[in-house]
Amino acid sequence: MHFRCKHKQHHGYCWSRNHSGAGLCGVDQVNDPQQGNRLIVSWQPGASANATADIVYDVYRTTEINPDTTQDPTFTPAAANRVAQGLKALSFTDTSLTLNQVYYYIVQARDQNNGKLDTNNAGNTVAKFNAPSITTFTNTPPFALENFESTSADTRFVPPLVEQGTPNISVASFQRVPGVHVGNSTSAVMYAPDFDPGGSGQGAQSNFAAAIGPLTLAPASVMEFDHFFSTENTFDGGVVEISSDPGFGGNNATPSPNNTNTFDLGNYIVDGAYNGKLNGQVASGVMSSILMGRRAYTGAQPELQHVRIPLEDFAPGGQKNTQGLPMYIRFRMTSDVGTNAGPTSGWYVDNVIVHNMGSAATPTPTPTPSPSRHRLCRRPPHRHRPLRRLQHRLLRQRPPRLRRL
Repeated sequence: MHFRCKHKQHHGYCWSRNHSGAGLCGVDQVNDPQQGNRLIVSWQPGASANATADIVYDVYRTTEINPDTTQDPTFTPAAANRVAQGLKALSFTDTSLTLNQVYYYIVQARDQNNGKLDTNNAGNTVAKFNAPSITTFTNTPPFALENFESTSADTRFVPPLVEQGTPNISVASFQRVPGVHVGNSTSAVMYAPDFDPGGSGQGAQSNFAAAIGPLTLAPASVMEFDHFFSTENTFDGGVVEISSDPGFGGNNATPSPNNTNTFDLGNYIVDGAYNGKLNGQVASGVMSSILMGRRAYTGAQPELQHVRIPLEDFAPGGQKNTQGLPMYIRFRMTSDVGTNAGPTSGWYVDNVIVHNMGSAATPTPTPTPSPSRHRLCRRPPHRHRPLRRLQHRLLRQRPPRLRRL
């Protein structure tokens, strides 16, 4: 039996389009109502070429996914991780969940008449995820809000941020830049250039980072920040990584996390997820980004976007920190040897905080919309000044690309 979506003709069930425009079947959204113990899973209706098909939906859930954190999450649906079956509705509310734990879901369509599944009877394994949250935080954050308005921000990162009056694309380091235009005013930010040592527009290979820590995390710890970026799409970009290794950080970063004590945080970003992959094709002999093949923030995100990362798995006793060690988190930027995205291109980060959900805090501010791949309900940034839209000059005409295949 072939399933097809009622709104898009494809073999397989529930085809829709994600942020990159690729076909995607299965679960559509995992929404967090911010009640602390539940998530709402939803999907698009399936259909079958068989007019007598009786289509139902089965929902699978796990907290343990494929171990390679640099790649999209997935797992194998089985009776042991099935949390609902035979549903006729297009959503499922999963209750009695743990605060701040990331849950991954797969939804498959099944014809009750013959037992066959979507995707040519193989059953799709596309997973989406979220974590239950609440709207209040304690007054003792593991990493207090950093808005980069003072030079004291520099030494909170390893290596220290480099002071620059304007974004300096020829310095392969994270920089504190106080003069970035924000509407009719300016705001200080942390800036990582889309590296171009000569300012000629031809770029160069780079690999540098800025880390915070050691952090004593709690099961309710959440990392949040705001950012925008403009890099050469699929060639240059940045990631966020975490480790228990005290030597983690700086410019001596290894090519990939070992998934033992060092991890990519992509499969934990519930708001403001990575928007692409560093998989651009380069000519033979040309040095590409050291992160080639990995998901990253790449291309253009011209408006300020909020990022939220639950860290429950990395708290002492969590799945990724069974030894109970302090953790280190780094922002990591890379580029290849070819062209970049313009003279002020790079990654701009603001309002970095790691804090713990709980009582003894003020309520969340009024929500402000921000893009999200995994959910529809928008979450405001928990910060001391209002979220503002950046007006900047990042999207400039690129120089000629001389060496792409």
